[in-house]
Amino acid sequence: MSGRRRLLALALTAAMVLSVVGVAAAPALAQSDPELPGATYYGTVQIDGEPAPVGTHVAAYVDGVKQDALTIEEAGIYGGPGGGDGQLVVGAEAGDEVQFFVNGEPVDTDPSPVVWESADSEQVNLTGTDVGQPNVTVEIDPEASVTTVEPNGTAAVLATVENTGDGEALDRTISFGVEGDRQDATTVSLSPGESRDVQFNATFAETGEYEATVDTIDATASVTISVEEGTGGGPGLPPPPPDDGDTGEPDVTVTNATLSETEIAPGDSVSIVVTLQNDADDRAFATLPITVDGTEVATETVTVEGGAETEVTFTRSFDEPGEYAIAVDGVDAGTVTVAPDDDSDTGGGDDSGDDGSADDSDDGSGGGDGVPGFGPVAAALALLAAVGVARLRVA
Repeated sequence: MSGRRRLLALALTAAMVLSVVGVAAAPALAQSDPELPGATYYGTVQIDGEPAPVGTHVAAYVDGVKQDALTIEEAGIYGGPGGGDGQLVVGAEAGDEVQFFVNGEPVDTDPSPVVWESADSEQVNLTGTDVGQPNVTVEIDPEASVTTVEPNGTAAVLATVENTGDGEALDRTISFGVEGDRQDATTVSLSPGESRDVQFNATFAETGEYEATVDTIDATASVTISVEEGTGGGPGLPPPPPDDGDTGEPDVTVTNATLSETEIAPGDSVSIVVTLQNDADDRAFATLPITVDGTEVATETVTVEGGAETEVTFTRSFDEPGEYAIAVDGVDAGTVTVAPDDDSDTGGGDDSGDDGSADDSDDGSGGGDGVPGFGPVAAALALLAAVGVARLRVA
């Protein structure tokens, strides 16, 4: 009777070992990394103890980057608790702090600080002091813009940015976005009372209506771009006419273009460093085509101050191996070779198996996904040995 009990105990012990090995050897589930939904914010706005007037500009930033902005339509209130109430929508990472600006000035928040959480809808009340009217205004000219295009056509948005203050010159980053996604940006310097025209282009592959915005830290303007079949929409606007009565087109030229690397792995990006020269007296705009093997793959809109030389950087990624000749506005930047990593197919060391993978043989020495030093086969052998010894003892 004692022999049978000993045999049963050994069998149970071996079964437990096998169950542990089975759990340890099971592959770990990869954690999903879906795109997190944004957080939304709404609330009240007070300036010097009074409700902020209609037309007040409210913007939300994370780490110095504008996430969303709006102009309030009801005194003292921005957005609302409902999904269609024009809330500020902010994308960030868990734990990031959200900052709020009113007419370009930082303001206090309640609660404070505002910590971003995915899919959160939170009321954040804003209070500020000595917040004046926006110093910089943005106005889109719908007549001069190209807002109706065919699929794969290029729309163009022309906006006027003006410094309405009477104090000092202001530097402002002008951002261009489509459906909330930032597409392009440029920086302008405006003296008091000075205005500048800025132009942004965007290409649309599918039909539909898209909201395009041009904004600064203290102003926002928007326009609807319609992409329709058979509209005959144009390819975009020419650069805005120069000031001071000069009817000639500003002379922005690409004087040099180089690549940051000549060889990359599939899926990686290469930087295209471009030197631009503006020989005109006035600030000028240019839309530069980027070609790969002679085929246009993108356009980039840039601005260069009058008489200045500047350097800009674009990036392109390549997924397929091969050699690609890159040019910017007809100026050769060089050829990049996309080649697989030498170690990607063969493994990197003497301890690998014939197929380049880590040794996962069943010699009981470890490796693979099982418990180090005790693989599933070794566990099975141990069970058989234990049962055999027990039978001998019983006999």
